[in-house]
Amino acid sequence: MGSYTRKMMFGDQPRFDTGWGGWVWWAPLEDIPPETFVEHWGAGRFVGGYPTKDGIGVCACAPVSDDIAKQGPGRRSRIQERFAGMGKLVDSWLDNTPDDDAEMFFWHLSDVRSHEWIKGRVVLLGDAAAGFLPTAGIGASMAMESAAVLADELSRVNADSLELALHAYEKRRRHRVERVQGESRQLARMMFVESGMLAWGRDQLTKLYSIKQLAGSIAKAFDEPI
Repeated sequence: MGSYTRKMMFGDQPRFDTGWGGWVWWAPLEDIPPETFVEHWGAGRFVGGYPTKDGIGVCACAPVSDDIAKQGPGRRSRIQERFAGMGKLVDSWLDNTPDDDAEMFFWHLSDVRSHEWIKGRVVLLGDAAAGFLPTAGIGASMAMESAAVLADELSRVNADSLELALHAYEKRRRHRVERVQGESRQLARMMFVESGMLAWGRDQLTKLYSIKQLAGSIAKAFDEPI
């Protein structure tokens, strides 16, 4: 996402900033069925729990305009106070919030879309070309697809026609990647809202549509050839 190669070759590129950010930490693997993730979409706050082999990855997000992103003394209590009252499961995760002096990562939820992918024999791929918000959980998949397409195009050329292969790779990938990136931004607009009224309206909408319907075009992308 913060590609030095992109910056060196193409300069600063447009970013999409949700205005939100989140703390991430680990909690014991309990209270969630295997292969099930849990998300709480609130007004001005969001908490998700994502099981892995060894524990639950917790992400607690809020607007960065307040002091939620501050490190140091009081960090643990600020996080716990900000996300309290979202249910027993979230409370159990909050009990595992690291102490103030422990290393803890704050994730600024923004992405980037490069106007250019190619210069000479330099080519961008994955988040360096079009970074993904975590909202759709699809950024790594898009990067691996792009790697497969790049390898496919390179396998059919020699050194003299390398740049033709790079441009063929971009032609095959750019529209698909940016379309799905746009969908991840739309999900962010739905997930990260501060207004109680907007959150209520969103909650009513999600009662009528499944997550598969809300993210239908993202799911459909996997049925299309790359």
